[in-house]
Amino acid sequence: MIRIIDEKTLRAYLFGLAIECPFGARSDDCVFHKVRNLTTEEKFNWVQRLSYADAEKLYSKHLICSYKKEEVLK
Repeated sequence: MIRIIDEKTLRAYLFGLAIECPFGARSDDCVFHKVRNLTTEEKFNWVQRLSYADAEKLYSKHLICSYKKEEVLK
């Protein structure tokens, strides 16, 4: 597997996404919807427990969602 982003950067990015959507959206279909209700410490622990493969999947889903939101905003 080719890693597009290093693990430390990926986890930091996912932690940020667990805190807030960059688009300010809070849609129920977001993969981070339930996680955003956790405390900051719980969010951090959740991100740290993810396998690298699961973290990549979440990141990919976020990228697809972001692309769709950007298209809507055009």
